[in-house]
Amino acid sequence: MTQDSSASPTRPWYQSPLLWLAVIGIGAAVAGVLWLLQPAPPSSVELVAQAEELLRQGEFQQAEQLLQPLVSKTPPDHNAVVVVARALFKQDQIQECIELLNKLPERDAAASLLTLARASLETSPKMSQGELLYRAALEANPDNIDAHRELARILGLSARRHEAIPHILSLIRAGKETDLIILLARERSMIRDEQSLEAAHKLIPDDPLPLLGLAWIELEDGRQEQAIEYVREAIKLNPDLGTAWGRLGTYLSLAEDWNGLVDWSEDLPQVAYESPETWQALGDLARENKDTTGALRCYGEALQMNPESHALTFQMAQLLAQHGEQELAGKMAKRVEELQAFEQTLNRTFFSDQQPGPEQLFALIDAYMSVGRYWEATALVSAAGQAEVAPNQLARAIEILRPEISNLPLQLTAPKFNPLTGFDLQQFPVPTKFSRSNEASAAGNWQAPEIRFTEEAAPRGLVFTFNNGNPEPTQHMYEFTGGGIAAIDVNRDELPDLMFTQGGTWPPGNEDASDSLFLNHGEEFIDITENARISDTDFGQGVATGDFNADGFPDFYVANVGANVLWENNGDGTFTKREVEQFADEKKWTTSTLMADLNNDGLSDIYDVNYVTGADVFTRVCQGQDGAPAICMPFDFNAESDSIWINEGNGEFRSAVGEEFPSALTGKGLGIVAFRDAVNRPLALFVSNDTTPNFLFRPSEDDGNSVWRDEAITSGAALNVQGKAEGSMGIAVDDFNHDGQFDLHVTNFLAESNTVYENMTGGFFSDATERNGLQQATWNFLGFGTQSLDADLDGKCELFVTNGHIDDLSRFNRPYRMTPQLFSYDGNEFHQLDGNNVGEYFAQTKLGRSVATLDWNRDGRKDIVVGHLYDPTALLTNQSAAQNKSVTLRFVGQKNRDATGVIVEFERGGKQEFRQLTAGGGYQASNEPTLVLPVTAEALELRVHWPNNGEQVVSIPEDASQAVAIEGRGVLAIPN
Repeated sequence: MTQDSSASPTRPWYQSPLLWLAVIGIGAAVAGVLWLLQPAPPSSVELVAQAEELLRQGEFQQAEQLLQPLVSKTPPDHNAVVVVARALFKQDQIQECIELLNKLPERDAAASLLTLARASLETSPKMSQGELLYRAALEANPDNIDAHRELARILGLSARRHEAIPHILSLIRAGKETDLIILLARERSMIRDEQSLEAAHKLIPDDPLPLLGLAWIELEDGRQEQAIEYVREAIKLNPDLGTAWGRLGTYLSLAEDWNGLVDWSEDLPQVAYESPETWQALGDLARENKDTTGALRCYGEALQMNPESHALTFQMAQLLAQHGEQELAGKMAKRVEELQAFEQTLNRTFFSDQQPGPEQLFALIDAYMSVGRYWEATALVSAAGQAEVAPNQLARAIEILRPEISNLPLQLTAPKFNPLTGFDLQQFPVPTKFSRSNEASAAGNWQAPEIRFTEEAAPRGLVFTFNNGNPEPTQHMYEFTGGGIAAIDVNRDELPDLMFTQGGTWPPGNEDASDSLFLNHGEEFIDITENARISDTDFGQGVATGDFNADGFPDFYVANVGANVLWENNGDGTFTKREVEQFADEKKWTTSTLMADLNNDGLSDIYDVNYVTGADVFTRVCQGQDGAPAICMPFDFNAESDSIWINEGNGEFRSAVGEEFPSALTGKGLGIVAFRDAVNRPLALFVSNDTTPNFLFRPSEDDGNSVWRDEAITSGAALNVQGKAEGSMGIAVDDFNHDGQFDLHVTNFLAESNTVYENMTGGFFSDATERNGLQQATWNFLGFGTQSLDADLDGKCELFVTNGHIDDLSRFNRPYRMTPQLFSYDGNEFHQLDGNNVGEYFAQTKLGRSVATLDWNRDGRKDIVVGHLYDPTALLTNQSAAQNKSVTLRFVGQKNRDATGVIVEFERGGKQEFRQLTAGGGYQASNEPTLVLPVTAEALELRVHWPNNGEQVVSIPEDASQAVAIEGRGVLAIPN
């Protein structure tokens, strides 16, 4: 059958358009139904919640990946950013965390960063992480108070006080009360929390910040090597930590590791120069290289960054004086005095055991303003305002401060108070290369000399115990000083006798507590106090000897708590108490004193070193840190001004204060010595002051009159190398390093070390304690009396130091009774001798105080007398194996019989040696006025340099054991 060609073609059913439309419609309907039946994709809120759960499970990367789309969009999802930031934080990707959070609005970013920073420190002590996050929070919002506060705490804990300054001042500027003002108070301070630092270091050993804090503590506790090690490790962990580089330089300089400091200077990264400590260490290195202009530039740069620094201001005062910039040096010296006065007020207010009242508070505010520290003064004014204290004084302070802080930068000291303001430092080039030291220590070749002393007081009839008025331990201020000792040949028999001052019960006046005089009979001492007609029941302190009336018989002058007393030697074994109106009227607390001719008229004058004053100075007992009764500190009282008395020659004395001595004389003094720097220098007076700058008075001609001015600051003898006024007490003078110039050794408080002021020529001194080997050796001792002597006659000096605390703090693991120390000099440094080898006394613990030297048995070797608290006086007889013969020299001056400051020069071993007769020294003591010299030649040729610049060459015969040098007349030799 055939199809019809004219009909429409027929299509399969599946090609029908209608069918497809129907199918499509049905499919769409089904799809819609299926879509409706499926769950909706998670919202951002749900995704964030899921990520939170992943964080709790520790799946940090999954949480980060889950929210990546939300943080990548513009703008990012706020909550997602916060969660991802936490995930990054948990993975220690701190920088990525910070960058992500910075996508948020500033305040939100700061808040989130602050939260993470706190978490960093709460869950584990990650100090470096916390610092990064707090800094990032401040970049996002510079006004975030919490970030400033917490960052300042991290910086304080890691001993980076300088970096903390702007953050603490930001709190003050914002009107926020903060205890962090205490961190700013002292130049050398940190938030000391050793336990937290140790825990942080143990948990996270690769964090450098705990190491910096621990290093500071190690140095404060006298462990210098460990401190250096900690800082080196911190630098390895983070070489971009500028403060760590500066701190390493500081510690190497304190250790006097000059070659190590050269290496350090060659490795410094740029970031290190942001630290004032870096510039200061470079200044120390330049000074060691004798590059004065380089040191000036470096110290100047450091001082611009840290204008409140005592040490830098002190160093600049010296260098400017050496460089001839006398006017600016004077300004610097004045600034040092202002800073020291400020610190005294600060200590009394912040660190006294008594709650400060309105008077003390406003004295502190005035002190802050006096040195240009207006921000801290503002904080104290704010605190006073909240307490509604003294509204009139408050209004005055506000009136002064308001204009001062209106445009003041966030730095401690207002720019106008920096003495360098306007001074062109660019005139001094920055040093670029330093020389290495070629000095090698001789310690490896040193052998301990055979030095031995035997305690013989009781067997020799010398029985005396100072009575401080109360049973042990001391609690009142007057109880700690001890009594004085003088070696004085009262009957001119060439045997030194001994005078002791006595204290007694308080108030003084007990007839049983008189000063005592013991006559030397060659083999023993006899108490002749009563026969000598000496009766003084005042509370005795130091004692001076001298021939005040030039009659040939030595007199003595007793310092008391109250009126001082002059005893005239009648020449017949008795003494008369001279009634001097000025002495009776002036009832100060005199500790040490000396007699010396201060105006070149041939008569011995008197200098009284006075201590502290106050209505309750003799009755007040303070509280220790545990609330127990304790002795007060010097800063609890005002300084008493010193007194100087010029001998009129008729038995009367006049005050020299204001005329011959125009300088301020308030220094809380404990010791004094009269000496000459060198043969071409005039007599000088060095006064050791307790926690205030030492004095160094030198005479100059002013309109034909001799005027004494304090040059301690510009000469370098006022403070230690760190610019600190130490608890200075005893003084020894000698040419320690045999360069013809006389150096000073000063004893200090516990954890300060004694100080050696090395004479650097031209009247300038340098703290050379470390290079002389005494920094570590004396750190854990509290020194009082000290003397220099050549115990074994080898031509090198030994240093004797007697030690003992002022209060029993053994419950805090601090030493109380202490052994004495004897140091031997090897030509480069001192070495402590083993006390067990020196003698039984040197292994015993005592509360040592005054020390004097004499040759009591005339065997040509110097002996030692030591006073104590609560124990009898010790007589240490020198039984050392003498290396040479000796000759004992006495001197009679033509103008002044005592010849204080006479210097003898002689040759020994091809080198010139120098010895000097001083007055005072030790501590509250007067030595026998003789010099004992080692004799190596058949005859001893001496060049005698008299105090008035006269010079005389004399020869002492071989068989002479004693000789008297008479100015202008020659030598009277006494055979063996």
